[in-house]
Amino acid sequence: MTSHEAEREFRSIIASKTKGLDTLNAAGALKLMTDFYREQRASDCDLSTDGDMLLFEWGIYPWGGESFRVKITRQLIRRGGDDDDDDIFQLTLCVHYPPDDEAREAANAARASRISNRWCSSPDELPEFLHFASKSPALALASHRTPFKVTLEYHLAG
Repeated sequence: MTSHEAEREFRSIIASKTKGLDTLNAAGALKLMTDFYREQRASDCDLSTDGDMLLFEWGIYPWGGESFRVKITRQLIRRGGDDDDDDIFQLTLCVHYPPDDEAREAANAARASRISNRWCSSPDELPEFLHFASKSPALALASHRTPFKVTLEYHLAG
């Protein structure tokens, strides 16, 4: 797979392993994206120079309508580029939940203590990355909620 084929490949995985994007929850989204990262390398990205990484992040976000979001992003930087935004692509799976006081309180506390995101720069780091994400307040909050929207975007970073 190349970086430009990532979205198509991931959509194929979603179709084969789920009943559709809108049936995912945060834990399911995390599993799908980390399995995809573990099993498929981007041939035009250099893993040894952080050219293929995962980002887990969560919080309350206002754009596009306020929601409590759990996001898992695969960032791909094409080999041979200038490391500018024209070479950095992000495939982001985002699970949206209604914001409420409990989610706001958790998001504010996490932001203050800097535990609202974590990068994974290689498949060797997946166990630690998954431990962080699975023990995060985000997955604890999401586990007893129903998402109102799930989105998948592939775009240039920046």
